[in-house]
Amino acid sequence: MDGDLDYEDYISDKDETEAQETRAKHINGATLIKKRGRSCPLCKGKFTHPRRHTIRAHLPWYLYPSTACWSCKLQFGQARFVQIHMIEVHSSDDVGCRYTDEQYEQKWVELVNGYLKQISNAFGFKEVSQACDYVNQNIRFRESCHLSTFLDEDISPILSFNRINHLEPDTAYMKPYPAVSLSSLLHWKVLSLLTLDSGYLDTSTEQRLQLYIPPVKINFVDSHFHLEKLRRRVGSSDFPQFNTDKDQIKNFLQFGISNYCFP
Repeated sequence: MDGDLDYEDYISDKDETEAQETRAKHINGATLIKKRGRSCPLCKGKFTHPRRHTIRAHLPWYLYPSTACWSCKLQFGQARFVQIHMIEVHSSDDVGCRYTDEQYEQKWVELVNGYLKQISNAFGFKEVSQACDYVNQNIRFRESCHLSTFLDEDISPILSFNRINHLEPDTAYMKPYPAVSLSSLLHWKVLSLLTLDSGYLDTSTEQRLQLYIPPVKINFVDSHFHLEKLRRRVGSSDFPQFNTDKDQIKNFLQFGISNYCFP
């Protein structure tokens, strides 16, 4: 389950002794009780809340927008910590600090696209989508991620990611493994393993990228082909704009070819 508990278990005297023995090897934020923690995919520490640790310590601050301060560019991993930060640093004025679709949606999607592109480049992939193939072909991802699900707070940003990148929206409600879409890569376990395997550990570089380029709008050009006459002869309905009078056709056409010759 991804919904890790935030509270701590009761610590017995034996557990405390174990904690004292391992304190010298302690990784900041890790639990000192081995049986209570779970391993981070990217470091040797064990944590009661590995998701929170991973997205705070090993991934770019912006990847999980709802638990970040967009003014300070800091990731907190949990909404409660963001609220405390807003009170202590911004005097509860969170305008411009908390993620909103209106203010940051496009920027967030382009930042995520840029990060996925950097990981793909580190692998040597020509296309970002090849990362999905890598995930599905690697047994380690199946072992680690086959029971994983997205949190409720992840759904809205993923819907934005799919919409702006012109991907299928339904993938936001699917499990991240197998990777059926680029949005599958945004799960913290999948992304942390991709980061580890690619060797791309840069969390500070921000690169914005548009994966979907809108098609070029093509206007009609009359090259003396007489599209309106052809349409009347064959009865085609593909060009309804030409089923009108000549003056309206002149307003519709963007260009015309005036030079021609008789063979």
